[in-house]
Amino acid sequence: MLIVVLAIAIGMFSIGTVAVGYSILDREMSANYMATNPASAVIMVDHVNDSLLNDIKNSSTVSGVEARGYFQGRILIAPNEWQTLQLYVINNFSDIRISTMYPEQGAWPPGTGDILIERAALPLTNAKIGDLVTVKTLSGPQAELRIAGTVYDPGKSPAPMEDTVYGYITTGTLGELGEPPYLNQLLVSFSTNDRNETAIRNMAYQLGNMVQEKGFRVISISVPTPGKHPNADQMSSLLFLFEAFGILSFVLSMTLTVNMITGMLAQQVRQIGMMKAVGATTRQVMSIYFSGVFILGILATTISIPASVLAGRALSAMVAGMLNLKISSYAVPLWVFVLLSCLGLVMPVLSAAYPIYRGCRVSVNQAVNDYGISAGGISGKRDRGTLLGRIPWISRPLVLSVRNTFRRRERLVLTLLTLAIGGALFIVSMNINASIGTTTNDAFNSWHYDAMVTFATPYPADSIRQNISSVPGVTQVECWDIGSAALVHPDSELGNQFSIVGLPPDTKIIDLPVTSGRWLLTGDGNAIVLDNMLVDMLRRQDNRTVGVGQDIVLSVNGSQSTWHVVGIVREITAQPTAYVNYEYYSRQMGQQGLAQKAAVVTSGQNSGDIAPTLEQDLNASGMSVQSIVSQEELRKMVRTYLQVITSFLVIMSSLAIIVGCLGLVSTMNINIIERRREIGVMRAIGASNRAIYTMIAVESLVIGLLSWFLANLLAPPISILIGNIFGTIIFKSPLDISFSPIGVIAWLVLVIILAPLSSLLSARNALRMPVHEVLAYE
Repeated sequence: MLIVVLAIAIGMFSIGTVAVGYSILDREMSANYMATNPASAVIMVDHVNDSLLNDIKNSSTVSGVEARGYFQGRILIAPNEWQTLQLYVINNFSDIRISTMYPEQGAWPPGTGDILIERAALPLTNAKIGDLVTVKTLSGPQAELRIAGTVYDPGKSPAPMEDTVYGYITTGTLGELGEPPYLNQLLVSFSTNDRNETAIRNMAYQLGNMVQEKGFRVISISVPTPGKHPNADQMSSLLFLFEAFGILSFVLSMTLTVNMITGMLAQQVRQIGMMKAVGATTRQVMSIYFSGVFILGILATTISIPASVLAGRALSAMVAGMLNLKISSYAVPLWVFVLLSCLGLVMPVLSAAYPIYRGCRVSVNQAVNDYGISAGGISGKRDRGTLLGRIPWISRPLVLSVRNTFRRRERLVLTLLTLAIGGALFIVSMNINASIGTTTNDAFNSWHYDAMVTFATPYPADSIRQNISSVPGVTQVECWDIGSAALVHPDSELGNQFSIVGLPPDTKIIDLPVTSGRWLLTGDGNAIVLDNMLVDMLRRQDNRTVGVGQDIVLSVNGSQSTWHVVGIVREITAQPTAYVNYEYYSRQMGQQGLAQKAAVVTSGQNSGDIAPTLEQDLNASGMSVQSIVSQEELRKMVRTYLQVITSFLVIMSSLAIIVGCLGLVSTMNINIIERRREIGVMRAIGASNRAIYTMIAVESLVIGLLSWFLANLLAPPISILIGNIFGTIIFKSPLDISFSPIGVIAWLVLVIILAPLSSLLSARNALRMPVHEVLAYE
C-alpha cells in the first residue's frame, strides 16, 4: 500500500507540476503583456508631425495613439563583429502610455548620447551599464553611446531567441546617429473590438488610408494577435509536451492501484466469504475496500500537492527566464488544487471500482472453497509439457521461475503495461530528442552556405560578388534580392507582412524539401513558392488557406502584383518567407542587376570566423551591411533553446519509469506474499536462500524483459504522435521522426539492473521468517 501511495503521488506530481507551472505562466505572461497596454496596430510612415497625431486622436475609433521611432541598426560587440540592433526612439520617456516598458537598472530617462538596453539583451552586447558602445543605423555613421541602464520590455520576444539587441534612445540621440529627428511609427489603440483581430485590421487599414489622404506615406501596417504575448505559442507547446508525459505517468499509477486491489482481493477471498456468511452484504464489503482506496488517495494527495506547488513554481521560473517574463506572484489558483484533489481522491476509487465490484460479488461457496493461486494456476500435466521442461539443460528452478511469472495472468498484464509504458516514455523522450536534432539538422543542411550577408540598401550584384570573393577562404557567392510583401485581401486591405526573396531558380545554395508542388524553374515569371511558416501565418492571421495552383495578390514593396503559387516548401528556422525568380522579381521592382543579400560559402577551416573578416572588407569597400549571420551561430542558438526542452523530457519520463518500477515491486511483493507457504516448503526440503532468491529474481527479470519488448512496440507510435503534435506547434510542421537506439539500449540495461532489485526486499523478508511460521501462513 505504501508503494501504491507513492506511485499515485508521483503520478499526481507529474500532472501537478505542469498544471501549477502553466497556471502561473499563463497568468503572469498575460499580466506582463497586458500591463504594457499593447498597441492594437502599428503603422509605419515616412514621418509623423503634431497635426497628424491630433487628427488621429480625433478619430472616433481611436482610444489612444503615440508616436515613436523605429530604426534597424547594429551594435559593435567585438572587433569587426556586429550584433543586430532594433532601436526605438521615444520622445518623452515620462509619458509612455502604449506598449510601455519599465526601468530596471541605471538611469531613467536616458540623456542625449545615452542608450537603454532591454535587460535580456544586455549579455548580447558584451558590455555593462556605464560602458561606451559603438552603434550605427543602416544609413548613418558610427557613434559612441553610453549604456545608461536597462529596461524591462514584456512586449518583446526574448533577445537571445531572436539574437537581437533592443535599444531605447531619445530623439536627441537619434540626431547623433546621423538620422533626421523624425518619428516614423504610430502605435494605435482602438476603442472597440479590442480582441477581434479582423475588426482591428479593418480599422487599422481605414486609419492607414486616412493617413495617406493627408499626404503621408504609409510604409507598413502590422496587427499583432490581440491580447496574445508573442511567445504564447512557444510556452503552450513546451507545457503540452510536459503534460502529455505527466498524464501518462498518472495513468500508470492508476494501473498500479488496480493491480494492488486485485492482488489484495485475491488474498482475501476467504475473508470476504466469512463476512458474507455472517450476514455482510456485497455493498458493505465493497465499502470497506473503497474506503481503503480513498484513504490511499488522501495520503497521496497530501504528499503530492505541496511537492507539485514547489516544483511547479520552479518550472515557471525556468520557463519565465527563457521567455523573459517577470513573475510578480507565484500564487497558485484554486482550480489547480481542485483539479489535483479530484485526481487524487476520485481517480483511484474509479480505477479500483471494477476489481472491487468483481471481487466482492464472490459467493460464500466460491469463497470458502478458494485454494489460492493454485486454483487458477497451470496444471502439472501442462507444466510437464512445456517447452522449457523438455530441454534437459534447463534447471527446474528456472522452469519454476518462468511458470510462476504467468500464474496470475491479469496481474502480469497490468504489471507489464505499467512497466512497459514507463519504459516506452523513456524511449519516446530519447526519440523526440533525436527527432528534434534530426529535424533541425535537416533544416540547416538545406542551406548550403556558411554566412548570409544582408545589406542596408541594394548594391550591384557584380560589385557584391567581386568584393566578397576577394575575402580569403570564400569559395562561392550567390546574390539574392529581398523585399517586404503582404497579402491583399478582396476588400483591398493588406494582411501582415512577410519576406519575399528573389533568388536564382537553379541555386545550389538552398535545397528546401518540397512538400507540395514544385520548386522554381528557370524562366518562371510570376511563380512563387511559399514556406510552411508563411502558409500557417496566412491561415491563422489572414484567414486565407493558400495551396498550390492558386493565384494570390500581393503588395510587394508598396506595389500590387499577382503571383501563381507553384510549390510549398518546409522551412523551420526562418520567419515566414516566399521565394520567387530573381530575374523576374528584380525587373518587377525596377532593380535589375541589384541585390540586397549574399549567400557566402567558405572553405571548411574558415567557416567559423568568416563574419568579422567579411565585415571589415565590406566596410572598407563602402558597402553598408545590415547583418551577417553565420550558420554556426544560428545552429548554436537553436540547439541551446531546444536543449532545455529535451532535458525536461528526460526528467518527466524518469517519473514514469519510477512508477513502472514501483508497479513491479508491488507485483513481486504480492506474488511473494501469496507464495510464502511454497517458499517454506522449499526451504523445509533443503532449498537454500540463495536458490530461492535466484528463482524470484529470474521471475522479476522475465517480467522486466517482457516489458522491454512491449515498450519497444509502444514507443514508435507514441513517438510519431507526440512528434507530430509538438512539431506542428513549434515548427508548423511535424518532426522528422528519428528512433534513437540509445533509449532502447539504456532501457534494457535499466531493466536488467532494476528488475531483480525490485524483489530483493520482499524476498529477504520472506526468507528471514522461520519455516514453521511460513508453513502456518494463511
